[in-house]
Amino acid sequence: MPKPTPKHPPVKLTKGYIDRIKPGPKDEFHWDTDTKGFGVRCTPTRKLTFVVQGRPNADKPAARITIGPYGVFTVDQARVAAREYLLDMAKGIDPRAVKKQERAEGVTLKEVYDSYVSRPGKLKASTRQWYEFYVTKVFADWQHRPVVEITRDMVRERHAKIMAEGLPGKKRKGGAPASANSAMTGLRILLNYAADEHELADGTPLIPVNPVRAMKRHWAPAGDRSEWYIPFDRVGAVWNM
Repeated sequence: MPKPTPKHPPVKLTKGYIDRIKPGPKDEFHWDTDTKGFGVRCTPTRKLTFVVQGRPNADKPAARITIGPYGVFTVDQARVAAREYLLDMAKGIDPRAVKKQERAEGVTLKEVYDSYVSRPGKLKASTRQWYEFYVTKVFADWQHRPVVEITRDMVRERHAKIMAEGLPGKKRKGGAPASANSAMTGLRILLNYAADEHELADGTPLIPVNPVRAMKRHWAPAGDRSEWYIPFDRVGAVWNM
């Protein structure tokens, strides 16, 4: 975005100067003379926010990044942050892309599940309960883990564990091969959804290859495909049992 023509001439931003800023009818920017591209935005309600503006790519419009509100950041803290952003942009790094990448890479399995089941009118209550059981019980130790950290080895090991020991909290001894298959099927669906909904800064899917593909030739021998799943209308009863 092009830098607007400043109503106020650049000054050295100090606490005293910012405390004296009076709001106008529109957003106004006050730019710093010490660090070019560093400034403070004042809204008509006098909300003061530090910003930094630079050009990470000469062929693209300038990027304006919000540092944070005045009061949370001091002038000196915001200026240090601005210089770090400007240094990155001088290297061709777009801070907006970095933030997008970090947000995408931080998406957890629980967040994917919450988004998947919250789609209006998409899932029956019994189906939702089925996913909830697997995310919060079978994959309880994974639910707050970023989905990009779920690996093929983790999938294979968890599948083998359920095959050998059964589902968590199960009183009856013995393995549960059909449930192992079913759990991985549910996980595969959620990870496919995550790949569709989230992308990395370069536009590639968050999950380029679903790790559940590791099971392609290793499903438990639990009968034909129709027998791999707990019927959705029986999930509640099975869970309670």
